Amino acid sequence: MAHLLASEYVSYGHIEQQRFNRYFKFTFVRNSWARLVSEYKFKGLHRRMSFRDFVLNGLLPKSPYTDAYRHIEPQYNFLHDKSGVLLVDFVGKFESLQEGFDHVCSKINIQESKLPHINSSNNSPTIIEKIKKLWSFKKQDKPRHYTEYYDNDTLAIVSDLYAKDIATFGYVFGE
Repeated sequence: MAHLLASEYVSYGHIEQQRFNRYFKFTFVRNSWARLVSEYKFKGLHRRMSFRDFVLNGLLPKSPYTDAYRHIEPQYNFLHDKSGVLLVDFVGKFESLQEGFDHVCSKINIQESKLPHINSSNNSPTIIEKIKKLWSFKKQDKPRHYTEYYDNDTLAIVSDLYAKDIATFGYVFGE
């Protein structure tokens, strides 16, 4: 259920409309350009294709009705109904997660607490890559900023794909 659109919780019968309306609903969005680089690395695609190849040839799954598509679907679609009505009460930003989390805690009357920093897509090398690094004495690559993955073509494609996210949530490339 983690990849359902907000509207699908009711339409698929997971919750009744009246109850959905009563609950405080919140979400966190992420910079679309950074989000796509994270997806590329999380899937391990950086080990077998360039980011450019991913965007130009491997980005869109064959069907929009797959979990793979839900991973890259614009965030706007998750939060708005077909008429463009926002279905959640609060939209926080991943880039200021703690601040948004504190806001949510105050809204639902629970004690604020510090969120742990856990990076599930930390780009962990495979065993073979670890052995190669030991033998070659290569320095660990410094993580690259998301902007370094883009060229003019990929920037245009991704900006177009996520135009509603960028406009709605106020993101600017490089910020």
